[in-house]
Amino acid sequence: SKKYYLMDPYLPNRKKKLKKTRLLIPLFILIVIIGGGLVYWLFFSSFWQVQVLEIKGLKKLTEEQITDGLKEKLTSNNFLLWPEGEVVVSNFPLVANLQIEKSFFDRKISIEVQEREALGVWCTYPADSQECWWFDNKSLLFEKSPKPEGSLIILIEENEEKVKIKIGKRGFSDKLWSKMKKIISSNIVRDLSIYKFVIDRQKEEVVAETVSGFKIYLSLRFDPVINIKALEKLIAKDDFDLENISYLDLRVKNRLYYK
Repeated sequence: SKKYYLMDPYLPNRKKKLKKTRLLIPLFILIVIIGGGLVYWLFFSSFWQVQVLEIKGLKKLTEEQITDGLKEKLTSNNFLLWPEGEVVVSNFPLVANLQIEKSFFDRKISIEVQEREALGVWCTYPADSQECWWFDNKSLLFEKSPKPEGSLIILIEENEEKVKIKIGKRGFSDKLWSKMKKIISSNIVRDLSIYKFVIDRQKEEVVAETVSGFKIYLSLRFDPVINIKALEKLIAKDDFDLENISYLDLRVKNRLYYK
């Protein structure tokens, strides 16, 4: 009798797949080795470590403070992981601007720091427990300050205890600050020897106190420039005697009152 052997019709395909698998495994291992080596070379080898770190523009802050402040944005000293361009360092209000440049040729990091410049001093209320800070041209409070004396430094004071101001925050919104800045930048500060501006936030008004003892009442509800120019013309007159003035009132638009 004859014997018949049944052949598996899928056997050739299985052999082909097995052959492909045997070829792919070494290829996969090779890719893993090359990829792992590349990752190690890019992120862990000493080749890509920062070789030179240069920090310029510091006046009050130190290099150590700047590098410590950047640690929250850096996971390592790898040159490739350093940010580039403008970087915000929120934990240093004294820093107005920080720019980072990278040089791939020598793996050099250059940091240019611009520290804030003080426009004046801003103090809380009441006077017996006052805290004061330097503020810049955007009204941002950036550094502790003693309370100034005399009229050489612009002093702004709150008139309510419930008003909470603190370092790293702005004293005024854009709307109010644009008007307040025009007041403190005007010639009347020098001409009338103003030594302090007291803010009334509820009324949106400012009381300027002079060395001579009289006060100037101003409004933040409208652009103060027109009234200030009228005041400048008034005090420029030869027959106008400031010594006999009790107050000057500029709180009504296009009007100037004095006594």
